[in-house]
Amino acid sequence: MLIDIIYNIALLLAVSLFFATHPFKQLHKEWWFRTLMGLAIGTLGLLVMSRPAVLMEGIVFDGRTILLGVSGMFFGPVETIIASVLMICYRILMGGGGVYTGVATIVFAAAIGSIWHHVRYNRFMASSSRIALELYLVGLTIHLFMLASMLLMPAGQRAQIFRYLTLPILLVYPLGSYLLSTLLYSQLHRMKMVDQLTMSERRFKTMFEQAPMGITVTDSTSGKAIEVNRKFLRITGWDGKDYTAVSWMEITHPDDLEEDRRQMER
Repeated sequence: MLIDIIYNIALLLAVSLFFATHPFKQLHKEWWFRTLMGLAIGTLGLLVMSRPAVLMEGIVFDGRTILLGVSGMFFGPVETIIASVLMICYRILMGGGGVYTGVATIVFAAAIGSIWHHVRYNRFMASSSRIALELYLVGLTIHLFMLASMLLMPAGQRAQIFRYLTLPILLVYPLGSYLLSTLLYSQLHRMKMVDQLTMSERRFKTMFEQAPMGITVTDSTSGKAIEVNRKFLRITGWDGKDYTAVSWMEITHPDDLEEDRRQMER
């Protein structure tokens, strides 16, 4: 059974590379995209639930809580609710003595992840301290509620369920949640850094082009201009393409060349 649980987590991590290697954030606010993401997460959840660890007839365990918890944390409530509805319907259709527990674990995981997203997501993404600890603790909290949901199991089966599943739920599941959330956090953080770099480059370009003085950016090895602003071209009378085709040494007066070289080497 432990092997089936580990398989579930490995499947989640493998398939979730799809979510972590695509620039989803640019489309995140579009309603159609959020709906599509919810359906995609739900479909992944059904795939995970189709290969459960079977403790006894009608009582199964899988990685749905990991998926829904992390979905709520990083994608938000809309996508997670859509995915949860799909998984709840599937769990009810499966039937068995663990149906109430199964539905409760889905609800708890989706709710805890979504609440964390509402309360902590923006501040968390802007922070750089205790990232790993917080991700692990959220996963642990979700699975403490999962463990508490076992009280909804038929009375005669609770003792056996707690005996066999307490350690996997408190050790393996939070680790799987941590690994998946770290994967998504790393991708989203990288996208945020790229966005900030793009904005910085745009600000520099604007200041460079609109500066009231002539400015050039020169390759120190070749001596050729990489960038030239409009003010410099107006002052010198050069055309941009012509100026970048020559080095500053070719257009410097011989009497000034040695001094200018010393300045460039400083």
